[in-house]
Amino acid sequence: MMKRGLLNSRRALVGVVVFFVLTSLLRSDWSRAFSNPPRKILSAVINPLSRPFHQFGTKVRSEKETGTDLSSDPAVLEILLLKERALNEQLRQQLAEAREVSATLQNVSQRLELDGVRLVPARVNRSSASPSNPTVEINVGSSDGVQPGFVVAADFNLVGRVVHSSPHYSTVALINAPKSHLAVRVVPPQATGSQPETVLAVQAVKTGEQFLAVARSTDPISVGHLAHLHRSDPNWPQEAWGLIVGRVSQLKPHPDDPTSRLLVQVKPIKPLRYLNRLVVIVPGHDSARIVDHRVSGPDTQQLPQPLSKTGPGTRTGGGN
Repeated sequence: MMKRGLLNSRRALVGVVVFFVLTSLLRSDWSRAFSNPPRKILSAVINPLSRPFHQFGTKVRSEKETGTDLSSDPAVLEILLLKERALNEQLRQQLAEAREVSATLQNVSQRLELDGVRLVPARVNRSSASPSNPTVEINVGSSDGVQPGFVVAADFNLVGRVVHSSPHYSTVALINAPKSHLAVRVVPPQATGSQPETVLAVQAVKTGEQFLAVARSTDPISVGHLAHLHRSDPNWPQEAWGLIVGRVSQLKPHPDDPTSRLLVQVKPIKPLRYLNRLVVIVPGHDSARIVDHRVSGPDTQQLPQPLSKTGPGTRTGGGN
């Protein structure tokens, strides 16, 4: 009974603690000599039991930490840097496009001087290859408030008008369809209200790259003058008045009457088929409406014929 009491677990634990306390008071080399054998015995007993748990923990950590240490992999860092640069360039381009659209809208709104007009920016999805019926498709439609007959511009240049609209896209007929007619006033680029102007009826040629008109040889027209849509044109609403149709690119004597008449060539400032960004002018309630002609294509417009031998086809004077 006495021997069993002396060998109980509590006294054994006290003995181990006393042993380690005494060894800690010894010199380090003596302490290691006394403590190493018990430690090895303890490790030999515990390690086989703890090894499976250690391996399992190592496996779990490796699965969670499968990602490469980015700070120590130059190849991964280089790829990330390239991606960040590409994203930065994309954002820069989007910012530049937004600024371009904003500047265009501001320019048009300032020069139109119409109350209640709303400008809807649009991007060209595709353009037709048919020279007889040049059109472009834009990415705005009836869900954006765009309806057939609305005027379409690029900056301050007249492009055409909407002939068809669906909820998410619209078709725009361009002004340079063959044989289409427009009434324009030809003025210098920096014209003021006091300067004379010439009103002409221009007609698009077959290729659609230019317009032709006939003027008097005494009319104040020079190469470089701008042709603005005139308010006398019955086929266009007020929102289109004053928009630029093109620039005078050539003047030459008329082959039938070289002494008194001129053949005037007008070219659009921007090639209409290759434009990327446009603006749809949504009219206000107070804008002048010309309902009968709004949905007709450019080839159906009817204007007075150009200057002929028997009667004048131009007039000069101030105003619009």
